[in-house]
Amino acid sequence: MVQYGKDRGFLAYHEAGIFLPRHWAKLMARYPGGIPLDRKPPFDPAERGIRVLIRGEAGYPEGFDDLRHLDPREGPPVLLQMRGELFPGEKYVTLVGARRSDPSTLERARRWARRLAEEGVVVVSGLARGVDGACHRGALEGGGRTVALLGSGLGCIYPPEHEELAEAIAQRGALLSEFPYGMKPRPFHFPFRNRLLAAFSPLTVVVQAGAQSGALHTAEYAQSLGRGVAALPGPVEDPLYEGSNRLLQEGAHPVTSVEDILFLWRLYAGGRERD
Repeated sequence: MVQYGKDRGFLAYHEAGIFLPRHWAKLMARYPGGIPLDRKPPFDPAERGIRVLIRGEAGYPEGFDDLRHLDPREGPPVLLQMRGELFPGEKYVTLVGARRSDPSTLERARRWARRLAEEGVVVVSGLARGVDGACHRGALEGGGRTVALLGSGLGCIYPPEHEELAEAIAQRGALLSEFPYGMKPRPFHFPFRNRLLAAFSPLTVVVQAGAQSGALHTAEYAQSLGRGVAALPGPVEDPLYEGSNRLLQEGAHPVTSVEDILFLWRLYAGGRERD
């Protein structure tokens, strides 16, 4: 019988992907005293460089606790799997944007992330194609650290062409997932993952977003959590900026430079430079 909470047997089965996070409520309702499992996990995650971060224990991202104020189905993850390191007192900014962006926007995202890294900011993004990938690469080029929150398990990097980038992030930052190790991405994972992108940092910056961009979900979560939301303005006739411009109409801060981003970070982080 595997009990809930901090039971290490429960964690081992989740680490192995024997059951999935979306099954928790159903399983808990069926087995109120605990989940009977009689299979052993097929591998030891520690052997693959994976750490398990448990809510309420040291190392768990403190911003995620604010998710308890949302719908219970969107609350803080019970546990996360991580490759890499998170350090206390780091300055985080979430940079997100469209998967399909124009070359000038991708270059701007890369340049902004590089400059932020040079200023000691850890860039947080989602490892997706387009703006996310450009932001991670820029942070690494700037000699800094970057964090990627995945919509798949750590053993199934998506998109596959970002496997090398993911490895670099694990060496100079962190890869985090609430999904079991070998779980492939599914469309509904990404909007669900976006709440973590919003909660991780005091400020979310939308570099570019069309009307249906997933980056808008991240911005909505950030607003719900009382985080700062900023966006780069774009031409009103450009559909690639339709979502960004709508955010600005709804009260997001306009940003056109790294200096703007740093100013807003200080504002929403409480103006305290952390040690």
